[in-house]
Amino acid sequence: MRAIVSVPLRHAHATIRNPHDRTNTNEWNLKNLAGRLAIAAVGVFCFAASFTPNSAAAATDEERCLQTSVKASGQYFKCIARRNAKAILNGTTPDLTRCDTRLQGKLDALASRYGLACPDFDQIGVPSQLTTCLEDVTADLTADRSVNIVFVSSSKHSAGSINGWTGQCNARAQEAGLPGVGTYKAWVSRGPDTEARDVLVHSPRPYVRVDGVRIADDWDDLIDGSLHAPISFYETGELVVNTTHVWTGTRADGSLATNEGGFDLACLHWANEHIGTPVVVGDVHDAGPGWTEGDIVGCNGFRSVYCIQQHATATPTATPTPTPTPTPTAPPVNFIFVSSSKHSAGSINGWSGQCNARAQEAGLPGVGTYKAWVSRGPDTEARDVLVHSPLPYVRVDGVRVADNWDDLVDGTLQAPISFYETGELVVNTTHVWTGTRADGSLATNAGGFDLACLHWANEHSGTPAVVGDVHDAGLGWSEGDIVGCNGFRSVYCIQQQEP
Repeated sequence: MRAIVSVPLRHAHATIRNPHDRTNTNEWNLKNLAGRLAIAAVGVFCFAASFTPNSAAAATDEERCLQTSVKASGQYFKCIARRNAKAILNGTTPDLTRCDTRLQGKLDALASRYGLACPDFDQIGVPSQLTTCLEDVTADLTADRSVNIVFVSSSKHSAGSINGWTGQCNARAQEAGLPGVGTYKAWVSRGPDTEARDVLVHSPRPYVRVDGVRIADDWDDLIDGSLHAPISFYETGELVVNTTHVWTGTRADGSLATNEGGFDLACLHWANEHIGTPVVVGDVHDAGPGWTEGDIVGCNGFRSVYCIQQHATATPTATPTPTPTPTPTAPPVNFIFVSSSKHSAGSINGWSGQCNARAQEAGLPGVGTYKAWVSRGPDTEARDVLVHSPLPYVRVDGVRVADNWDDLVDGTLQAPISFYETGELVVNTTHVWTGTRADGSLATNAGGFDLACLHWANEHSGTPAVVGDVHDAGLGWSEGDIVGCNGFRSVYCIQQQEP
């Protein structure tokens, strides 16, 4: 008796025997898209399509052997398809030894039972319909369906570490075995010239989570304000459950997030990490505009970022940035804050220097241009020594205090000057040295004597000084009370900037 060989079957299944390779984007798609289930059914589907068993009972040994042999070959294809699928999912090379052994055992058993009545399987070959079907289905499954993978970084970062965010995205992708390491970028806007929509590829390919769920069909779909599903999975494939917000500083259309005054809501270009400095953050559980502009929070602490693959075959469609006149990094404004340092009345000569020192420590722009809001005497009133700027006056949290100089000294502010240079709200004090009326003039009493510690030369408790109230947006912001000249107080610091 002779054994029945299975060479033709082994040739037929070679087209779907795919050793796993994570660098192969197509196989990644098989894992995460429709191919995950389809590949496991290839053998059964093609076998059913190519062979219809005879409904009548096989009359001869030859017919019985042939019918049983073809049934065994169908089971064989099912076995290798399952093992190929399992290997792809697990990242291993498929082991088909068991499939081969089982088939050979069945064919040997048939040969033992029916002897020479069984035809040589080498002569029978594989039905042409089966071979064609396998080739067609395999070609379809391995077609180029490259996608842009999107995930939430499992690592968390400070606002000031923005330069390393994209590097962290690629490090996380590499650790998780994702394809395209080196092509991931963080979804973030640095400033008006480096918005997310300017620096990311406008890909025509789908954006897909690591669990295979599609987020958007293409770039235009990504930034239309509505996702197919929230970006709520880490690169590891785990659902994000222990956090909500990620750094973005970006609107749903990919532009820099700003407030009504045009001031960026991105931690002052990611240079300020203080709790009072505002930043727009994304909500990982939101599929509406909130996915990227879900809330406004402080710039302190550590948060994850969105990481988006930039597929190399995509064609960027971003409008080139005009070259003639570079856009300023931020709308020109005059920053205004309460100094976190406190000073005696007699140390007035150092107040403006302290303002600039505080601005430098906080990373504010225009260091060297800040002056204290104070009147020294009738010839050196605040309105005489400060620039009458046509630019807005803005707190460090981005809130506008006044539209220009005239608005600053008209007796009513749009908001109180209640934040330190650090971005923290002033809560442990009320009064600041000013010696100045709301119109910028020297504060005096009915007799014409100055209410400024006798030109800031007297630090006694009985000597009067007009002080400002940091929580007042009326006249009191500069002339909120009269107190003694003893003790230590903060001062208002105002940037002096002209167009």
